Amino acid sequence: MVLWAMVSRWLLGRFTAVQSCFQICTVMTLSIGILAAAPLAPQPSLAAVPLALSVVGTFASLFAASAFMRRWGRRKGLLVGVALAVVGVSTIGAALLTGNFALACAGFLVFGLHQSFMQFLRFMAMEAAGTEHSARALSWVLVGGIPAAILGPLFGLMGRDLLGAPFAGSYLLLLGVLAVQAALILTLPDTRRADAVALEGARPWAKRLADPSLWLAVTASSFSFGLMVMLMSAAPVAMHEHGHPLTASTVAIQIHVLGMFVPSFFSGALVKAWGPRRLIGVGLALFAAETIVALSGTGLVPFFVALAVLGVAWNFLYVGGTALLVTRYRPAEKA
Repeated sequence: MVLWAMVSRWLLGRFTAVQSCFQICTVMTLSIGILAAAPLAPQPSLAAVPLALSVVGTFASLFAASAFMRRWGRRKGLLVGVALAVVGVSTIGAALLTGNFALACAGFLVFGLHQSFMQFLRFMAMEAAGTEHSARALSWVLVGGIPAAILGPLFGLMGRDLLGAPFAGSYLLLLGVLAVQAALILTLPDTRRADAVALEGARPWAKRLADPSLWLAVTASSFSFGLMVMLMSAAPVAMHEHGHPLTASTVAIQIHVLGMFVPSFFSGALVKAWGPRRLIGVGLALFAAETIVALSGTGLVPFFVALAVLGVAWNFLYVGGTALLVTRYRPAEKA
């Protein structure tokens, strides 16, 4: 038992480190994406289009990423994701240096494709840990976001004036993070089963989609993701409009991301104690509380508190939704 615990911690620690690299890139992009693209946009109303395209790219390619991993394995899929990230951040950096809005849109879209592959990291960790320890593995992976809470916004701040165009250096700094991420992925075990997962025991799509608990899991995860991205990406712009400096919005995003990932130390235990449905319900209540706080004023305190509560709400819905999701399909239906 002690030996298994030591091996398990070493294995899950590697997943955590990969997640940290992934979240550094994601958090930095969410915190400065609109601010970086705004000077390039033909009109102010289009400033959020590049960042929106990154989310579109993620969701549009999820099925393709899953199919690739079913055929070639999750580890190779993660490496493809890193390669796409290199192309994406390099393109964004070039777009910022040349002032090319269309190129920035393309770069953000490709960056979104990379995120679709990385979304499966948590499932890879849960599979490696086994059914009994899957909730704990999920918590370990999400804890990897804690270093990203500090480093993601910090990279954005450090790279802001590194090159000739604002924030171009921020994206080029991510190339070093991606190199570390690729090296870590090569140390992970590959969970690919024989040639593609056998389809024995798979139910028809209509029967799978008739499961209300499946829809609760999917809705909880996507609802939390959508609201979190909307409010997290809008917050730095709103703070700028209300006269707060970039350093203040950097701290606000760091507080928010800590709120997203610090609860992972205990949210896995809460899943076991309360069950995923109750955890989802508490997350929804926290989203309502966040709205009230956010509407209470435009000073630093309302921004800081609202973003912290938003992070915890996201964590509870995301962990609860993921924990519920893995109970709603058979092994043959996994991909």
